[in-house]
Amino acid sequence: MRLITAFSICLLCSFSAGSEEDAKVPANPEKCGAGLEMGTWKAEAWGNEGSAEIVVAGDVRALKLAYVGGDKEKVAFLQSTPLSADAEGRIRLCVYAPDEKPPQVAVYLLTGAKAEWFEARPFAVQQGWNRFDVALAAPHWKTAGTKWEFKTGVEQVEDVRGLGLIVMNGKSSGWLAVQGLSVDAGKASKELLELEKKMLSEDGEERAQAEQALAALGRPALPLLRKLKGHERPEVALRAGWALDKIEANAEKERRAAEERQRSTKAFTDARRRAERLLEELKNARARLQQWASDAREELLRAQKAKDLKAPSADERKAYEELLEKLDAASRETLRMVGAPEPKVAGEERKAE
Repeated sequence: MRLITAFSICLLCSFSAGSEEDAKVPANPEKCGAGLEMGTWKAEAWGNEGSAEIVVAGDVRALKLAYVGGDKEKVAFLQSTPLSADAEGRIRLCVYAPDEKPPQVAVYLLTGAKAEWFEARPFAVQQGWNRFDVALAAPHWKTAGTKWEFKTGVEQVEDVRGLGLIVMNGKSSGWLAVQGLSVDAGKASKELLELEKKMLSEDGEERAQAEQALAALGRPALPLLRKLKGHERPEVALRAGWALDKIEANAEKERRAAEERQRSTKAFTDARRRAERLLEELKNARARLQQWASDAREELLRAQKAKDLKAPSADERKAYEELLEKLDAASRETLRMVGAPEPKVAGEERKAE
């Protein structure tokens, strides 16, 4: 867990709850309106320290990002809300900066089952309100696959797992405000919007159909269903709860099926690896046996060349000749076992050379 110093806490508090005049977010002439910034945000632990809160002052509603200077290059804020984006769409946002020289701001997306990081080129923020947008398909994004160079578009935009905002603050401390954060909706997000309307319809049959459709959608429908479960209309809340129960039950079945597949795959993989290991050991043993048999044949040749050597005694000569016969027989048997060619009779091998 990261240690947050008392000084950092004081800084965060001063930017969040300082004098009303200093911390005031003025009305936005761009008329961005409320967007995804109204969700729940959390500062990522790997960056500088920061905090996020929704501020409301009259007609002004905005996300206020307080940041504290530190040893890192940036502070990142993440909203883990799944959504579906249009591959040819754009991300839009308005940013307010109270200071004359504010830090740059960037957006990032986590997409796909592996939550792959795609980060856009930073926006140059000016004092006051700024409007920014970036195309998802434009080569203005970086990721691990590009070695963190800005030269790709966002992949798997239909499966966005998280939306993030980066403040390139370095050593500086302060705050920014965000309004109108939006992502052009993809097919799944548009479908969810339609199903939400049907869940809130006055037509009971439409509500029942929407419940079944949301349950069938599975994981992408979870945020909407959790929101609808707290709806003031009891039937809407009940239907959302029933759909959630169905999704969770199916998820449990899928989890158990996945575990069974993993066990089966592991058993198969283990069996294959055992067979591969034994085959390799047999190959190595065969090679060693063949080498030993070849060494034995060489020794028999050397024995033929040294047959005129005088033994210390007749008994030792006889024992040596018996040993050579056994070596000849054993080497031939070994060569037959490993499928090597049958050698010539001892004494004829040298003549054949």
